[in-house]
Amino acid sequence: TGSSLWKGIFAILTKQSNETDAANIIRYDVHHLMKFDSLRSLGFEEKYMKLGSYFVFAVVRHPFERLVSAFNDKLKHPDEFDGNFFQQKHGTRIIQKYRPKASPKEIMSGKPKFSEFIEYLIDPETVKGTINKIDHHWAQYYKIIHPCIHKFDYIVRFEYFKEDTQYILDSLNLSSIVKFSYKDPVTSKDNLKMHMQQLTKNQIYKLYLAYRFDFDLFGYNFDIRNYI
Repeated sequence: TGSSLWKGIFAILTKQSNETDAANIIRYDVHHLMKFDSLRSLGFEEKYMKLGSYFVFAVVRHPFERLVSAFNDKLKHPDEFDGNFFQQKHGTRIIQKYRPKASPKEIMSGKPKFSEFIEYLIDPETVKGTINKIDHHWAQYYKIIHPCIHKFDYIVRFEYFKEDTQYILDSLNLSSIVKFSYKDPVTSKDNLKMHMQQLTKNQIYKLYLAYRFDFDLFGYNFDIRNYI
């Protein structure tokens, strides 16, 4: 969540960009052209030394809002940078498995219905899968960032993304080096409810159970009456 803007900030801090406003850096560039060190590339001791000495933070979002955003951005209306990658990798398989008697044309479109996407997410095989088996855009947070193992200095909530991001930059004395312009997200409660109303009560409850740890760990409340 918020990775494009934060990678833009990192690009400025690592002098890979001459921009001063992270929001002006092209999304494709930060995800595909610029290089950032990854913990995966480090040995065990160096990895945990950095986790213990660096400022460590994560960005989280309401689980259901995050899933609606991922569905729209990756499967329904992907942007020019992603193209049909996610549709062909994930959408075709979702339609084939969860749409009875789907035609070859429907399968190849790679555009599942929101209810089919949710059926995939609540499938027991998906729920029990590891991070290697589920795309990180909709994998549970606890499978990605392991909050019970790693100590985080700060949790940025998407609802307060502007304020929390500015707080981090201020607290690390980086505000004079990097700026960011930010527009409030377009995902509204009405948009969330519109998508959730396409589901049955049973689907909504199973979806909550699949993401229950994310709700609990990061202080999000679940009330099924908000979605029906």
